[in-house]
Amino acid sequence: MGFIAAEAGIKLGSVASDITGKSATAMIDSLIDGERRGAVLADLAIGRMRTAGKLAGLSMALTGRFTEHHALLCRLHRDRIAGLDAAVADLDDQIALALRRLAVAGGDVGRGRSGKQAGGERENPAETHIGTPSAAAPSAPSLALRRMAVTRLWR
Repeated sequence: MGFIAAEAGIKLGSVASDITGKSATAMIDSLIDGERRGAVLADLAIGRMRTAGKLAGLSMALTGRFTEHHALLCRLHRDRIAGLDAAVADLDDQIALALRRLAVAGGDVGRGRSGKQAGGERENPAETHIGTPSAAAPSAPSLALRRMAVTRLWR
């Protein structure tokens, strides 16, 4: 969406460090909904973007030639991103369910039907399925950060 806005003369990326943040998203949504006045769009800024020096630059950066055609393209991108976010959330739910089932199985699943390694001791279910010991398995926050990184690649 940043490319579409830049093509229309909206230089949001030059004043916002993250065009997928809350402020930038609100501004793009407002552009999609028909607002074209830079000062009104700049007023949607949140946090550090609201400093006096930034608001003036933001207002100028948000004044451009954004047309209904650009709005349509941004709306299509926004809807596509929402669909991908929903798919990722669904996968998160499926993974969480599979991990709960794995925890309930408590090691009864493994490389073999017996759930035992060649030496006779029971396998760690996490190690069996993802190839690393549980201590080295990624934490939930780590997985969430990876999900955000993948999602941002699509934007």
